[in-house]
Amino acid sequence: MNAPHYNVRLASTMVGIGVIALLVTLGIPALQAMTHSARAVDCENRLRMIAVSLHTFSVNDPREAFCSGGYDYLRDGCPDTYGWVADFQVLEPLRESEDPANPLLCPEYLTFGSATLNDLIGRSESPTQPLVDAGTFADRNIGLCEGFAADTDGDGKSDIGLFDPGSSERIDRVDKMVAAGYETNYVASWFLTRSKIRHDCDGNHIAVVREEGRVTDPAGSFGPMRRRDLETGSIPSNAIPFAADGGIAPGERGSLVSDFGNNFQQGDPLAETQTGGPIAWDQSSGTFLTPQPGMMLVESGLVSDHNHAHCFTRDEQINYDIKTITPPTKREWLQDTRQWGTPHSSGPLGATFACILMADGRVKRVNDLNGDGVLNPGFQNVGPGSGYSDSTVELAPAIVWSGPLIPSVRFIGGGFERDDFE
Repeated sequence: MNAPHYNVRLASTMVGIGVIALLVTLGIPALQAMTHSARAVDCENRLRMIAVSLHTFSVNDPREAFCSGGYDYLRDGCPDTYGWVADFQVLEPLRESEDPANPLLCPEYLTFGSATLNDLIGRSESPTQPLVDAGTFADRNIGLCEGFAADTDGDGKSDIGLFDPGSSERIDRVDKMVAAGYETNYVASWFLTRSKIRHDCDGNHIAVVREEGRVTDPAGSFGPMRRRDLETGSIPSNAIPFAADGGIAPGERGSLVSDFGNNFQQGDPLAETQTGGPIAWDQSSGTFLTPQPGMMLVESGLVSDHNHAHCFTRDEQINYDIKTITPPTKREWLQDTRQWGTPHSSGPLGATFACILMADGRVKRVNDLNGDGVLNPGFQNVGPGSGYSDSTVELAPAIVWSGPLIPSVRFIGGGFERDDFE
């Protein structure tokens, strides 16, 4: 006689379990979307704090530079003394307003830190060396990096120093550096850390790269961007990128070389230290070209949304009209932004996007429209070796400026004069 009641209770229980399972199935994606959204907002807030740090540094810097350099041991110096990350840590109130353990880490982890960690730790089989001569390697042998670099053989170049690459002494120093907050997985833009290529203009308005060094190094550029570069520039500050979420660096640079501390394991993904500067796609070789010393950068009449002529005189600039100049027919130089990643998403089916800090302090969300994990500034007809899956443009010039330089124009006495080459 109890069987019918038992069957009813069993059926009710099964229905209840099914309803709960359905609610869980529907609720988990919603919960995940809320989590991703909260992390994106947190990331944006951290980028805004970086903007406050950069502008505060500029106010107090004699040159009005926005930072002292990149977060790059080999190129700029010891990260606890030089670079925008060290500048941030000097501003104690800003540092304390964030997570004291990881003040400059995006909470949506695509990478766990920067490839400069590998440069600091070193590899025993292939020691890394600072990319400077003996006259300037003192910047790499200071703070917690003391003993990392020295001219031990008298050849005028910096050698590996007192501590062997990959040694426990170096790893211990790096662990202390990271514990003190000198770590980031954001990638600075080339504009922020290098600003402009060192180049000359000939009599035909052709910009030619100087001989000082590579454009990604301090010697081959004008160094960090200055406030006057923004104030006298013809590109609005809300379109000039300063930093963004980091993507995984290629090859060995993108994989942590050694365990250290409590949270880092060998093989953890790492980001690059900065974007790659101006590059151009060469269809014949199927590779990207970088500006080399003596190379022609921007030709007279080669103008598009990205490439403006940079060698006009004052009178020529007054009469300059982009619409009347012949469209580009040759190589176009754009910023290499493949070092940025798109770790954020708006849900399981939503497009991934990057948070990009602009020079005016705002943060823009830029969607990865084709899902290839990188943001294309405008390269067309790119091949398999480019890193881009197709020619879809995500970084439109009005949203994020990606030209090779930022044209600088000052309005003086009713006319304009160039100010690119001081």
